[in-house]
Amino acid sequence: MSPACEPLYHTEQINFLGTLLSRLRGEQDNAFGNQVAQLLEQQEYLTCLTRFAENSHLLLQLDNAQFVPHYNILAALILDIKPTEALQQAVALITGPLLKDDAAKRPQLKLNALTTLYNVLESDSPVRYDVFDAILQLATAAHQAAAVVPTLAAQPHADALNRLCAEWGVTDLARQQRLYQRTLALLAAAGPEHAALTHAYQLAYLALFDGADAAQRALREQSGLQAEVESIIADALRLEDAVYYEELYLLDIVQALGASNRHVALLKIFVDGTVADYDAFVAKDNGAAFVADAAKLDAAAAADKIRLLTLAGLASSIVASPGSADAAATATATATAVVVPSEAAPTLLTYAQIADALRIAVDDVDAWVIRATRANLVTAKMDPIRQTVCVSRALFRTFRGPQPWKALRDALTRWDGKLEEVLSVLDKAKVVAVETAQQSAQKGRRGPYKGGPRGGKRDDRE
Repeated sequence: MSPACEPLYHTEQINFLGTLLSRLRGEQDNAFGNQVAQLLEQQEYLTCLTRFAENSHLLLQLDNAQFVPHYNILAALILDIKPTEALQQAVALITGPLLKDDAAKRPQLKLNALTTLYNVLESDSPVRYDVFDAILQLATAAHQAAAVVPTLAAQPHADALNRLCAEWGVTDLARQQRLYQRTLALLAAAGPEHAALTHAYQLAYLALFDGADAAQRALREQSGLQAEVESIIADALRLEDAVYYEELYLLDIVQALGASNRHVALLKIFVDGTVADYDAFVAKDNGAAFVADAAKLDAAAAADKIRLLTLAGLASSIVASPGSADAAATATATATAVVVPSEAAPTLLTYAQIADALRIAVDDVDAWVIRATRANLVTAKMDPIRQTVCVSRALFRTFRGPQPWKALRDALTRWDGKLEEVLSVLDKAKVVAVETAQQSAQKGRRGPYKGGPRGGKRDDRE
């Protein structure tokens, strides 16, 4: 017996599959089936299963009803191959024909076959990488991305591919990178409605290049990597609902491009810059053409977003300022930003301040505050008579330096205090409820009272 493989299925099933493949090969004398039977007699199971894998493409000749069960039998047999390297070669042989065949032919059937193969593999099998890679390729080529997107969206974090690679024992950066590239290609084929999910996976992909030295080396060794990074930056800036860009900006691979890189410079403006910074960028060195052509941004949309972000930055600067930090009551941390509400009145902006920062007319301030409120960047009350805006909550565009951390600490401390107050009220209410219940029970045990104002007797028969 071959030491690399032990049979898990009856020889009748193996012989049946050998005969089927012989017929699909067009043999009249069952030559392939006889060869399989001879290998079984010699206990050369590894060679036998390898022959099955080499001829697996013939199963595509079967109709839908026959293909699925026979492919599943073949897949189950192939999983009996050891060691892992031999199994990987066999899996490549049975997945390859599905990828090479016309993608438009029975794509859902092929995806189901690959999904079954993936599911029957051990969860920590390195071969799962190869099957998952094949699923991504086939779904993209066959325009079946929608069938895979829910699986990607259901992952708890965008770095789920990193965790899967760790589980499979895939440590090679090139293989990890290829899996992310396949995933991003599939998401791109799925359409713009998945732009937010795509952005999450893009961030996780760029995070693969961890460390300044590793990022610089990757840029030197991979000629197309810089274009990839720049394209991801442009995608992020085009993302309509994106307002927090610091995470992307601080990635080592982005920093490795250098501050002189125009994509990085433009991104920096959206991280913590102002309308004035954006206007200066557009006016210098044909910046308007760069925004429209290289970054592929809509000029009006980009200008509107930087105005909203400038307003958010102006508002957060007074909400978290030393004079109003003690007024911060609660803080809400999300995956994209931190906002700090305030209970105090000193957090005031004048219409003139806002108009100057946003480079707009004073008459337009109300409209921009309303837009910022609808975008959930600020919460504020306008006083057109006094020409002031009272800010009660604002987005932190960046979370560097002591100021935002101090505001968050103070806010969480107050939040903790309020929760303790709530718990105290609940405890008191619980005590009152117990006492009331006890009093009601005692009254019930005494029975109903019968008698007039001058007395009487109780009926204890109940």
